[in-house]
This record gives sequence, structure tokens and C-alpha cells, in this order.
Amino acid sequence: MPRKHIIYFFISLCLIIITISTPLSANPHIQLQDDIDSYMDFKIEYFEDTSRTKLTIDEIRKKNFQTISNAFKFGYSTNNFWFRMTVLNESKNVKKIFLELTEAIHKNVDLYIITSGTTLRHERNGLSIPIKERNVKVSNPTFSLQFEAGEKKELYIKLSSSNGVFGAIHLKTPQKFHDTNHFKEKLYIFYFGAIITIGLYNLFIFFFLREKIYLDYVSYVFVFVIWSANYKGLLLPYTTMETYHILQITIPLFFILYIRFSQAVLETKKYFLKSNKTLNIFLGILIFSLIWMLIDIHSGLYFMNIVATPILTFLLFIAIWAIYKGHSIAKIYLLAISIYLMSLITLGLLALGVIPYNILFSNAPIIGSFFEIILLSLLLAYRINLLRQDKLDTQERLLKQEATESMRLSKMVNDKTTELSTLNGQLGVELEGKRTLYQELNHRVKNNLLMILALIKLQISRTSNQETKNELLITKNRIHSISNLYEHLHLHESGESIDTLSHFRNIIENIRQDNYEHIEVNYNITYDLNRDDLLYAGLILNELATNAFKYAFSDSGTINISLHKDINKILMTIEDNGSGFEPKERHSLGLTIVKTLVDDQLFGEMHIKTDLGTKITITWGKNE
Repeated sequence: MPRKHIIYFFISLCLIIITISTPLSANPHIQLQDDIDSYMDFKIEYFEDTSRTKLTIDEIRKKNFQTISNAFKFGYSTNNFWFRMTVLNESKNVKKIFLELTEAIHKNVDLYIITSGTTLRHERNGLSIPIKERNVKVSNPTFSLQFEAGEKKELYIKLSSSNGVFGAIHLKTPQKFHDTNHFKEKLYIFYFGAIITIGLYNLFIFFFLREKIYLDYVSYVFVFVIWSANYKGLLLPYTTMETYHILQITIPLFFILYIRFSQAVLETKKYFLKSNKTLNIFLGILIFSLIWMLIDIHSGLYFMNIVATPILTFLLFIAIWAIYKGHSIAKIYLLAISIYLMSLITLGLLALGVIPYNILFSNAPIIGSFFEIILLSLLLAYRINLLRQDKLDTQERLLKQEATESMRLSKMVNDKTTELSTLNGQLGVELEGKRTLYQELNHRVKNNLLMILALIKLQISRTSNQETKNELLITKNRIHSISNLYEHLHLHESGESIDTLSHFRNIIENIRQDNYEHIEVNYNITYDLNRDDLLYAGLILNELATNAFKYAFSDSGTINISLHKDINKILMTIEDNGSGFEPKERHSLGLTIVKTLVDDQLFGEMHIKTDLGTKITITWGKNE
């Protein structure tokens, strides 16, 4: 290498070393001029006091400062941060300037003004100083400075905060300062007025619909309003520093309400059960964070900033999954939470000192929440339209289903009517045939019975044996009763009314024709028998009454006939006060017939009791 090049190399290296070794703490100068009303972008110096004893202003002046922008971000720290700058009034007039910190979140802000190496003034500000005790009574830490023509002052600002340390230092003329504050007041009035109006509108809907989702939304909106007003220092004129710190719990509160609202609007309990359980876990973490903040606001708020991002990210994931599953409301929700998530992530990263400070990033939650709250309100309105449309679709579907069902039922009724009409015709033909057959059979049976009766009468007239006549008379009475029974059943089958009492009377009257008018018959009938039981009861009564009339009495007597029904059993009793039956076979012929009928046909029971008279009790039928 040529000697000349070697010399150039060493000169360059020396210049680099000199440049690196030269401290970056050259005291920046700000020149005040008549035609400039604000100083928003300039260099300042800073020093972080990490000592436990905390250094005094005299000790700080001896330290090496580093040059940075007037917009700073240091994350969460309990250390004191010192800023230094020199301000020179280059104009020929007296200049009054307001030194303003753009954020109201700093606990202590101390200003030291030094001229010619001597501290002229020390003024305190920040959250620890009530607004009424400040020289400039505004929320943001602000100091009033005055510079004579050509005057130069060295300014030291000590700052400490229990929140994230970020912000900017601005210099403004009085007119610019007041104009800016006036504009901010109008902006805040519009912002909070719009949000509160939206909240009240949805509160009215809640009272009308009584759906809890609206109450969660309204509660979330008003809690967020309190937080944002507290965050921007708008409540400081009306509260104390203790209240300011306590109101930080609105952060986990509006997150809790936001999760509950999200669970309701995305219907996670119905469609995303596992995700819903995860959200419930997040709710538990938020409640823990809230309690932590009540114990230690600084560390609790730091923890809250850490958990906020994963919570919102998870809600974002659920919204995307809901859209994939066809949840139409989730599209609006996704847009809203995306804006909200980006704004809160921006503030969280700013508070952690990850991204550089500017006014836009500082107000990201305020800006983002404005659009997010409007979108969520539109979401609720869209939800009402969806519910109304679902109701209309359901009604239309039910009407169509009802019309289809009506047509189906009408066709079924017509088919069944036709079928029944056909069956009714066939049944009518069959019944008519059966009725004709029954009438013919009944007519034949009756003719045969009448012919038998005629033969018996002829035989009675021809015989001279009294005992034979008596037997023939008994047989005649039985045949006559059977003939009458068939006649009555024929009338009943033909549709004419007939009751048990009248039927029994007819049987008794047929027997009375053989000169038994002197015997009194009493009836106790409480039940009308059906056709089959009427036939059997008539046969039984005919046999037993014949025996009672003929063999149980001589000159006078009484017969009691009773018929009842107990549950499903028929109870029939024939009782007389005659002398009783003689133990002769001819006298027990009727009893034998009845016993056989009861045992073999009715499967019933027959009991005979003889004392002063005879009481025969017969039961048949089954218990239910």
C-alpha cells in the first residue's frame, strides 16, 4: 500500500474515533422567532436517573445527557427521567411561551429554569398537583415562560410516571396554546356526545326489547367513556389523583364487558363451546387483574397491558372462525374488533416503549373506539333486522307448511270420505242382508215355537191326567216365555227401545196367566242389560219364577226380583216367602236348567238359601 494512502487511512480512523468519543450531549438550542407560533419538532437531551437516592438538580447538571427527539417513549419505569434544552429568544420583543407536555398521565413533572448557571425558578406539576394549585390550570402539565429580547434560558424537566413513560414536549405562543385547547374541547364534545348518544339509543332499545346483549353493550360504552375521559385528563379538574388512579380499573372492566358482549353477539355458548370456555378463563384473568390493580395500580396496569393483546387476538380468531361457519353478523364484528385491536395494540406497544411516540399513536384507542362503537351499534341494528327477517322467513315457511299440510289433510279427508262412503255402502248391504236373514230366522224360530205351543195345547186338551197336564202347562209357559223373549229381542234389534224392567214384566205376566194373580211381584231394577245378557236373564227369570209361582206358594205370597251391576259383575236375585222347594227331582227341573246355564254359558255363580222362603242369587260377568 502506498505511504500516502496509509496516512489518509490513519487520519480517517482518528476522525471516526474522535466522532465516536465526542458525547452526543451537545446542548440543543431552540431559537424563538416572531413569525413562529409553535415548536413541535426539535432535539432535547435526556438522562435516566437509576439511583436509589434520586439525584438533585445540581447533581443532574453534572451528568452526561443523550440527545433525542422531543417525542419520547421509555416504557414502564419507576425511575426519574430528566430532559434538558436551551431556549434563546432571537426576536427583539418579549416572548411569552407555554411549555406543554402532550400527555396528562405523568405523576410528577418538575421544571427548573436556569440562567447564567443560577436556578431562577422551580415549578411543580403533574398528577400529584391538583389543577387548582397549578399556575396554568389545564389537564396536561403546562408551564408559562417569559423571555426578554435576546434572553437565553436553560430548562431542566424532571418526569416520573406510574404509567408508561411517553409523550412529547411542545412550545407554543399563548394564542396558539389557547386555540389548540379550544379546538380539542370542541373535538372532545363531539366525540363524547356522539358516543353517549349511541349508548343512550341502545339503552332505549334494551328497555324495549329486554335483551341482555344491549345492556352489556351500553355498559361497555359508558365504562369506555369514563376511561378515555380519565386517560386524556378531562376528569382531573373534578377529581383527585387518588380518584384518577382508581378509575384505571375501568380498563379491565370494559374488557370484561366487551368479552361478555362478544360471547352474546357471536353466540359462542351455542356454536363455539370450547372457545366460550376459553373466554370464561380470560374473564377470570381480567377479574384477577382488576383486584391486582386495586392493590397495586402500577404493576396491575402493567399486567393488564400484557394480557389485553392476547385477549383481543383470540376474539379476532373467533370472529374469523364464525365467518367461516357462516355467521353473518361476525363480518361486522370482525371489522370492528380489527380496528379496536389495532388501536389498543398501538397504545400498548407505545406504553411498553416499543414504537415511537406521536399524537396519532397516543390517541389511537380514542380514534379506533369511535369507529368500533359505531360499527357495533350498526351490528346490533343489523342483528335486529336479521331477527326480523328470520321471523318473517319462519312465518312464511310455516304458512307454506300449513298450506301444504292443509292440502294433504284435505286430500286425506277426501280419500277417507270416499273410502268410508264405499265401506258404508258395503256395510249397509251386509247389514241389510243380515237383518233380512235375522228376520227370516227369527220368523222361523217364532213359527216353530208357536207350532210347539199349539201342539202342547192340543195335548193338554186331550189328556185327562192332572199331573201330566201340570207338566205340560209348565212346558207351555216356558215355550211361551221364550217366544216372547225372541219377540222382544227382535224388536230391540230392529231399533225399537226396550228396557230390562218391561222385559221382566212381560215374562212374569205370561206366567201369571196360569191363575197366579194372587201372588205379588216386586221389582228392584237398577241396570239395563245388553242384548246377550237380556236373553240369559230372561231364561233364568222364566225358570226360577215358574218354580216360585207353582211350587213355593199355595194361596198367597210375594216374589222380589232385583237386578244390579257392581263394577262389571251382574247380580240377579229372586226371593220368595213361600214354603220352599221340595226335594223332588220334578220340582228342581227349573233349577237344574238354570244351574247348567250359569255354569256352562255364563261362567258365573249360583247360590240358594232356604229359610222361611227361598233366595236364589246369581252373578256373572268379570271384574274390571
